[in-house]
Amino acid sequence: MKMKLSQPTIEIKLKEAPEKENFVRYFTFVNKERKSRRLKVKFGRKKGLTFVAKSFPKGIDVLNSFLKPENRSHWDKMVLENRGGQLDLQIKRLKFVLNYSNGKKKNSVSVPILDGSLNRILDKGKARIQLNTLSARTRSKSAGLDASAAPLIRKAVQDLGKYGYPDGIMIPGLSDSKAKSDQSKAFALSYLIEFGVKLGEFAFTAEADYSDIPAVFRGKKRLSSYNKARKGFVNVSTRKVVQPVPGDYIEDRAEKGISGLITAWNPETKEATVIYGPYPVRTKVIDFANQPAGSPGYWLGSI
Repeated sequence: MKMKLSQPTIEIKLKEAPEKENFVRYFTFVNKERKSRRLKVKFGRKKGLTFVAKSFPKGIDVLNSFLKPENRSHWDKMVLENRGGQLDLQIKRLKFVLNYSNGKKKNSVSVPILDGSLNRILDKGKARIQLNTLSARTRSKSAGLDASAAPLIRKAVQDLGKYGYPDGIMIPGLSDSKAKSDQSKAFALSYLIEFGVKLGEFAFTAEADYSDIPAVFRGKKRLSSYNKARKGFVNVSTRKVVQPVPGDYIEDRAEKGISGLITAWNPETKEATVIYGPYPVRTKVIDFANQPAGSPGYWLGSI
């Protein structure tokens, strides 16, 4: 069952108390053709200087319209707008969390796309604040990404919260599969394809054979698995310990396991943050040192 967006969680923390207990503001989303769509939000006081979204007077259909592939780029530019309200807002912090669900509580997913300090004034009348910097900072923090990360993984992380495959890249046999395991493989491979990653003479393209992805990495001596005794990933060909880096491919060896790309690796705790998708794009933390007994483990493909 495909997921849909329910009402987002939106919170504004102000520096000074406003003159009113309630106010309306807009979040505007602009796509690559510069076409705008707006979400109207009515805010009310939660406590002190914190105000939250109390209602959405025109509904949230505009957000669910972004789940269509042709509208995906609307997430790339966000603006907070005042469209005539006679109230200045001195905004200290802003939080906007997307809430996905397929109708079953256990399958709900929340992804923050704005969460942090803003320290801007949204003036009365016609005024706007660009939110792209805060959005990029929020996504990078969620993924544990640092400034030295390669463009490939930075691009993937900026897709957090989105729905579907990046830039329309489709891989026959995987992208069109109904199996989540296949879809996650297609999602991860899409970035390797988009950035023209090569392993020797093997090039990641939409037309390549991905029936056995670990074999592709094994053939280039780039495949590893986690070894508890050696407390790290060990290359299956050279038997040397390998340090994962952001952008590396990770595949759960379980029958219906999920694949993704590593965004951060903690060598002390042996935990990795992994981005995966595509319905929606999100992150999870894998603790390799404490996998349950009987777990088939994971493959690591070094790029």
